Amino acid sequence: MNMFQKIRPKKLRSYKLQANGGFSLVELLVTVSIFVVITGIVLINFPSFSSKIALENLANEIALAVRQAQVFGIASREFGIGSGIFPTHGAHFDSAQTTTFFIYADTNDNSKYDGDAELLETFTVRRRNYISELCGFQFSDSICTPLTKLDITFSRPDPEPTILGTTDTGEANYSYATITIKSPPGNTRMVTVWSNGQIAIQ
Repeated sequence: MNMFQKIRPKKLRSYKLQANGGFSLVELLVTVSIFVVITGIVLINFPSFSSKIALENLANEIALAVRQAQVFGIASREFGIGSGIFPTHGAHFDSAQTTTFFIYADTNDNSKYDGDAELLETFTVRRRNYISELCGFQFSDSICTPLTKLDITFSRPDPEPTILGTTDTGEANYSYATITIKSPPGNTRMVTVWSNGQIAIQ
């Protein structure tokens, strides 16, 4: 037996890599079509989404304005530096002025806004949103009394507001009130202020 056998080298197989042809025309058209459809859906829904966000921001702004009046009232904020006047403060809404509302100092302590002499800050409603309804409620019946004007005032040291509503027939105090706001597409939000000082957005 020959211990030294001739080792024959094995033949190596060669493989050719086939180049990938990339997207076919059909695949490209399908991809572009999907992209166009998704983009179209986003663009169509964007105005509605944007409107809802703007309305939500407005509801928060109204709630914060009422809360700011509460802070001013409880802290006995002086009306004018050196005036020595520390009045009740309030937030005022008027159904005839659907794109503005106000924070004011109730210098004559009558629980309502009496014009520019008491004005502290004006808030402007934008993006074509508007205040659509003011309602006053009593806990006993929970029926909306449509209001032409609404004043929510706070006096030190009480954090609970006086809610005064004006109707065509006169004025009355209410247990709670709602401020409804509306957007051009018809979306609505409601800010509720209770006589115990709670504020909610629905």
